[in-house]
Order: sequence, then structure tokens, then C-alpha cells
Amino acid sequence: MILKAVQKAPRFNRWMFNQFAPHLGDEVLEAGCGIGNLTQLALHNKRLLSIDIDPFYIDRMQKQYGNLSNLTVLQADITSEGDMARAAEGGGFDGAYCSNVIEHIEDDVGAIRNLASTLKPGGKLVVLVPNNPALYTGVDETLGHCRRYSEETLCQEMKDAGLNVKSCWGFNRVGALGWRISGKVLRRRTLSPGQMRLFEWLMPLIRVAEHVPFHSHNSVIAVGVKPAS
Repeated sequence: MILKAVQKAPRFNRWMFNQFAPHLGDEVLEAGCGIGNLTQLALHNKRLLSIDIDPFYIDRMQKQYGNLSNLTVLQADITSEGDMARAAEGGGFDGAYCSNVIEHIEDDVGAIRNLASTLKPGGKLVVLVPNNPALYTGVDETLGHCRRYSEETLCQEMKDAGLNVKSCWGFNRVGALGWRISGKVLRRRTLSPGQMRLFEWLMPLIRVAEHVPFHSHNSVIAVGVKPAS
């Protein structure tokens, strides 16, 4: 399981989550919580709603975190306007983040629009998706990715969904190089825990290499702001 592999890289998860954290505020929606790799990093928030479409993940999360008063776990589909209305019944959110989810959805603009509907005016939506269509490999197919993005396409989709784009940037250059070698050269179709453990071990070098433009990034992140009116 890919999520289990990523669980073996807590420093990477922290590095990725820190890309989102400054934009989220105190009341936060997490879309696509999975097994909670990022949820555990957001538990300090005043209010956190973690949603996923898969009942297996929801059951697991409720068993693990059901005793926390500031966290609610809800089965919901971000392609459903009704589910997103239900998610926002306790009031709009200051921020929402959606990591490696939108690329699985055919109507990705609709999903972004639905997520934006849960925000307060001025609230921010952070979306992380795979970068660079030329990097699409068998691993993407195994993961069920419909596409990979560019900064331009992601920003345009955020705008099409009614958001004002505040910023957009690439993330994880070394991961993209590894993705290219694994998928294009070695023809692998999945990520292993061993690969993620190696990535975790190399994290100090990876973070330094992020500032050297030797390769495109593996992910692209955009922050959209819900208009006040």
C-alpha cells in the first residue's frame, strides 16, 4: 500500500505539511485523510475535520483519534455538493488542504469548487498535486492518477473554481528525479517502503537540493483564496 510506504517517512510528511501550515488558520478541513499521515500533524488546530471517501480509512481514523474533542472524522466525497455542505454544517473553515487527491478525479475543477464552498470568505484552500505531465509513469497508473499538472494548469483550475490564486510553487525536486528513474528507466509501477525509508534517510540533503534547479519538481502546490463576496 502506497500510504503505508509513505508512513515510513515522517520527516518527509512533516516537510510537506509545513508547506500548508502557514495558510490554514485555526479551523481546518483536511480532504483525503487516508490513514492519517498528515492528520497527526494538524491535531493542534482548534477545530479539525478530516474527511475521506473510503469507509475503511474513516473507521481506522475514528478508532485512532475518536477521543479527541477538536477532531471530527467524516466519510464524504469531495465531488458531492451535498457532502461538502454537510462538512461545513459546523461553520465555514479558515483553511482547507487537499494533498494528492485532486489528480484522481475526472471533474477536478468541480471538486476544487466544492472544497472552496466549505471556506469562510477570505479562507484559503491549499492543493498539492503531481507536477509535470512528462513524468506520468506506471506508478501514476497504479495510483489511479488521471493526470499530472503544471503550475499554469493548476492555477487556472483554481481560478475556474472561483478562487483567487495567492501563490503557486513546485515541491520536491529529488522526488521527481527518483520518480523518473523508477517509472521511466526501471519501469516500476509502485513505491516500496524501502524506497521511502531511503528518501527519509536522505532528507537533510533533499531539502538542500530543493534550492538547486537541476530537475523539475515532483509536486506543485497552489494556494487559493475565497473571495469576500
